[in-house]
Amino acid sequence: MKELKNSNHRLTVSCDLLKDNLTKMNSSTQKQISKLQDELAECKSLKDEMHKYIRALEQKNDDLERTNRCAMFSLGEFEAKLNEALERNAILESELDEKDELAETVQRLRDEARDLKQELAVRQIKSQKQENSIRSNSIEGTTVNNDGNNNSNSNFNLNNSCPMETDTSFSSQSTADDKAKEDKVKNSELANNVFNIPNVHQNPVTSSIRISALNFVGDSLRKITSMEARLLAARNLMRENNRDRRSATISSIESS
Repeated sequence: MKELKNSNHRLTVSCDLLKDNLTKMNSSTQKQISKLQDELAECKSLKDEMHKYIRALEQKNDDLERTNRCAMFSLGEFEAKLNEALERNAILESELDEKDELAETVQRLRDEARDLKQELAVRQIKSQKQENSIRSNSIEGTTVNNDGNNNSNSNFNLNNSCPMETDTSFSSQSTADDKAKEDKVKNSELANNVFNIPNVHQNPVTSSIRISALNFVGDSLRKITSMEARLLAARNLMRENNRDRRSATISSIESS
């Protein structure tokens, strides 16, 4: 009996110890479970936050890709406009060179026209002088012819009145007739020279040159005017392109 009591006491003590250990283990296990539950809740909240952050990043990435596509499209358009503007600039530079050449040609033609006017004035003065000299020579020839006729008439009267002086009067009459004939020949030659003098106003070469020069000057002035208008339009287009590029750059910076 005593042994049974001792064993019962031992078993009771061991049972109490086991109960205490079980209680301690339950409490520690409960603490661990609660701790793990808290950690799980934190992980879930962190996961939700990460999902939200990922969705925001994806949205931003889509926006950036869209902005990049717009920027690339705008850049392509700007490059095309820039190439077109460069081509127009090259064309305008060539047209400006042509304008300078035309201006030089116009100035040269003006100088030539001025020289032609001066030469025309000189020729007119010379022709006027020649006409005046021919008129004076013709008047002198007419006066000489009248003097010759008067001398012949006087000699004829003397011959009729004085038959003894026939030889002298005949010789003087023949001399006067020869002189009159020479004067008539000179007058006819001068008249022919007058009719053979080239008329400057009726010179077809000079008038055609002047007309062609004036037409060329008019065409050159029209070309210069059109070039200036096209140059002004190109400058306005360059200003608009620069303004569009600045606005596109500012909008892309603001969107980014």
